[in-house]
Amino acid sequence: MVQTAFPAKCDSPPYNEQAAKVSVTEIAGQPHARLTLSPYMYPVYRAAVHFYKRLSAQGYSIIVDEVLFDEKRISPFFEILSDETVYFIGVKPAKDVVLRREKERGDRLEGLAVGLYDEVYNPLFSYDLLLDTGKLAPAESVERILRLLETEKKPQGFIRSAKSWR
Repeated sequence: MVQTAFPAKCDSPPYNEQAAKVSVTEIAGQPHARLTLSPYMYPVYRAAVHFYKRLSAQGYSIIVDEVLFDEKRISPFFEILSDETVYFIGVKPAKDVVLRREKERGDRLEGLAVGLYDEVYNPLFSYDLLLDTGKLAPAESVERILRLLETEKKPQGFIRSAKSWR
């Protein structure tokens, strides 16, 4: 949804500098890309979270697939959705799997996966379910998510994460 605010997709090359700036350095012979969001983007992300809230208020169950790596991008989720039932599910394959997938896809900036890995998998996040998609088949991941939805009616991962984030 956020990408529709720009004429070209802003999270893969070529990057739209209105949205994000990328800097690439080399660490131990490997490229590490750092993504810095433009202040222009923060109101867009906040508006997106308000939209999720509106959908929920109208009775929709929604899935948000988001890469949370920037404090100003993360905070609106915790602020705006604080009274919603949110299942906080992390998808965390091993770093070598992420690097392999980045190369196989061929549509990502080399080094972005490793550059964001430690930020995305922030230790302050407390997930209701953490899936290692390097070991689990897609069907197994779906099974685990559905089981969580059936058994856990008051998920706490999002709530715990919001408290630790402040």
